Amino acid sequence: MIIWTGRGFLAILVPIVTLFLGVMIFPENMLGYDFAFAGLLSAAFCWFVGKIWNREIVITDEKTEEHFLLKGNRHTLFWIPMQYWGILWAVMGIIILFQYSIWGGIGLTIIFCVIALIEVKKYFDKNKVEAVADTGLKSPQPEIEKTETEEEILKRRAEKEDHSRFMPK
Repeated sequence: MIIWTGRGFLAILVPIVTLFLGVMIFPENMLGYDFAFAGLLSAAFCWFVGKIWNREIVITDEKTEEHFLLKGNRHTLFWIPMQYWGILWAVMGIIILFQYSIWGGIGLTIIFCVIALIEVKKYFDKNKVEAVADTGLKSPQPEIEKTETEEEILKRRAEKEDHSRFMPK
């Protein structure tokens, strides 16, 4: 039984379709390369499409300035988000490619490592916190109008009110 949500079934359907394409494209004596082709093409599809479909969107309400996080429909296969199936298909494609061509496997491993490093850098740049240097100089503070605190408001109100109004007459 296959369990999916959203369009997660494509994480298994795309490798099957690309495997049939690989069988038609590659000659019979290169049978292993069609499996590697299917794995790597499926990896690219699942990773990029899964990242687009499973992204979280932050919406700001203009009136109240509140931020809302919209997750939308999750696209998963066996409770694994679709973009992570891309990693699984890439590893499987590279393993199969290593069986038939060492240099091809090494080259693709380097390419996928570079892509992974770029994605990690994007993630950390997006969530980067700027460090502020402490120079010891104090910036001039704008004058803040003094507002009454809640305690002062209650004290002023208590002075005006007649406390005996709650007593029985």
